Amino acid sequence: MVLNVINDTVLVNTKEKWIINNTTEHAHPWHIHKVQFQIIEYVGDVGIPDGKGGFTEQPGVYTYPDLPDELFGWKDVQLIRGGAEMTYVARFDSFPSPYDMDSLYTHGFMYHCHILTHEDNSMMHQFVVVDSLLTTVNTDEIEEVKTLTFAPNPASHSINFKGDFTGAGVLRFYDVQGKVLDERKMSSLPGTNVSVSHLPKGTIIVEYVSGNLRFVEKLVVQ
Repeated sequence: MVLNVINDTVLVNTKEKWIINNTTEHAHPWHIHKVQFQIIEYVGDVGIPDGKGGFTEQPGVYTYPDLPDELFGWKDVQLIRGGAEMTYVARFDSFPSPYDMDSLYTHGFMYHCHILTHEDNSMMHQFVVVDSLLTTVNTDEIEEVKTLTFAPNPASHSINFKGDFTGAGVLRFYDVQGKVLDERKMSSLPGTNVSVSHLPKGTIIVEYVSGNLRFVEKLVVQ
């Protein structure tokens, strides 16, 4: 997972078919932000009620509308068992507003494994929904992404930044869906004490952009 990389670009007002292939032996709960989807085909094991209040794993090829209850209906999360393949359709009927080239990387939406340790170890990408493919042409590329250093983490009241850079830049705090919670211009960051008590509790993304350098790190607000 690299926060300044857009893995997929989707045109607004389009319906797309996504095929998710679990090549591992482990089950992964697939989760996508922004949209809900409907499964049109699932190949692999599915939990089928056994009539005794439990479930049995039954392999098969399940195609809409002949789907078991586990696969039917609108979803944003679906468990994909080991070796299974899921095909779904979703309509991307809006894009972020206000929208401009500078906000391309801050208006992305995530899709990832809903197991936190998997999400934190590469099983997460992001996509943007745009009104024209031209919006992704000739964008300025950030040359380098570095780890932002601050303490304490987790934090309840404030954090203090460390580092050997002194360039002016913009400090932003995002929630995990990419919404900007706070933004401020900074003349310099190292040695600065910044309050986080106004931020919602949970995982927050902290970003500092200075010139063509980008510093990013997760913060847990308690």
